[in-house]
Amino acid sequence: MTFALQTGLFFRRKLLETLRQPVWLVTGLTTPLLYLALFAPLLRSLAGGPAFPPGQVLDVFVPGILVLIAFGAGMGAGWPVIWELDSGVIERLRVTPASRFALLLGTVLRDVAMFAVPGVVVMAIAAIFGFHAHWGGLAVLLVLLALLAAACSATSSALGLNLKQIGSLAAVVTGVQLPLTLLSGILLPLSLGPEWLRVLGHLNPMYYAVQASRSLAGGAVLTGTVGLGFLVTGAAAALALWWGTRSYQRAMALSPAPGTVTAVEIMTSAGPAHAVVDEPAGRPRFLAVLTHGAGGTPDTPDVLAVRDAARGLGAVTALVTQPYRVRGGRAPGSAARQDAAWAEIVAALSDSGLPLVQGGRSNGARVACRTARQVGAAGVIALAFPLHPPRRPGQPGTSRDAELRAAGTRVLVLNGDRDPFGIPEPDDATRVVVLPGETHALSKNPAAIGEAVARWLGTLPGIGSRPPSVSGQAPPR
Repeated sequence: MTFALQTGLFFRRKLLETLRQPVWLVTGLTTPLLYLALFAPLLRSLAGGPAFPPGQVLDVFVPGILVLIAFGAGMGAGWPVIWELDSGVIERLRVTPASRFALLLGTVLRDVAMFAVPGVVVMAIAAIFGFHAHWGGLAVLLVLLALLAAACSATSSALGLNLKQIGSLAAVVTGVQLPLTLLSGILLPLSLGPEWLRVLGHLNPMYYAVQASRSLAGGAVLTGTVGLGFLVTGAAAALALWWGTRSYQRAMALSPAPGTVTAVEIMTSAGPAHAVVDEPAGRPRFLAVLTHGAGGTPDTPDVLAVRDAARGLGAVTALVTQPYRVRGGRAPGSAARQDAAWAEIVAALSDSGLPLVQGGRSNGARVACRTARQVGAAGVIALAFPLHPPRRPGQPGTSRDAELRAAGTRVLVLNGDRDPFGIPEPDDATRVVVLPGETHALSKNPAAIGEAVARWLGTLPGIGSRPPSVSGQAPPR
């Protein structure tokens, strides 16, 4: 999945969240309009005085209001982030392969849009009441303030991820909001104040955005004031984006407490997949990623027996529901697309450097075999491997044996002796265990499956330990 696609998906998600709560759209538009209606008239007596040329009160006031809109649009990002932490959304996204920067950028772009729309509306309405619009300069002004909104959004998101409490975030945001806005000259130019106030203003990054905005609104684009405004605001945006990305990386590090079960959502090129990750209480020895058959779920008796056997040997286990099942499909569709999504799932789960064993039942076994070489699996567990596809009587048979042999690693196949889809033959790399009385479902004797898997796992290099005593195991074929 490309970075642009990841960013677009997260932006769409955030935008839909906002559109479902139109009260934020209404307040984002009405607040600046109230400033125009209730505060701007108070400045008319200042027209012709210092910092207010005759008849141009709105030309000084409106750019400041646009800066205020950008600031407000960005600084609200932290509250939803805390909600995502509390509700488990961040937990479910921990193993997504998507870039953490893309995740942050989705929120940032939403907040830039939340600034741009009311900003354009305010400029249009202000022009009706005497604001002298220099549209070329205003277009550049929107770019400048988009950087400011991005800086505020990323900063607010980082604060939310680090503070983790709404009360703490509210205290910080409200504590800095008043000095930042007053010392930037948003409502009244700082040139009206004393020298010490102007000195403090020069220490405020927002001051340079306000000064550049007033210059751009007046049609002066190529000036030192504008250049300095872009330099300071761009640097602030870059620093905030770096901090926000680092905060997401720390918050979403896959390190749950030992002995815990974590439900996670993994974004892939085929859509979201779900995984239940079970961490052992001690130090993990390997990772076992297991999945279902076509139209199934990963909680069938045979898959759970494999999970329990791997867990007993100290594995981190992950039961994966593939994207086509998450969206309600019964058939996996394109094998190439399914394999690509599976590789993305395994990449997201296997960033700990542990040896990897992957497996599944039926169609899931085929996926595990087809992708084993690509993902670097140390072994594959193929439950009910469907050697022959379903066919009508009289139709020529086809074999999937090539998929099994292409695994490029050691494979354990467990099939029932009554499986209508056939039983593969063993070879040097493939051990085949035939379970008496079992059909394709492999549901009658999960204990035998667990014993066979535990014994085989004990022979894998880098994973193996002395296998437990096993009795009553079905003979290898």
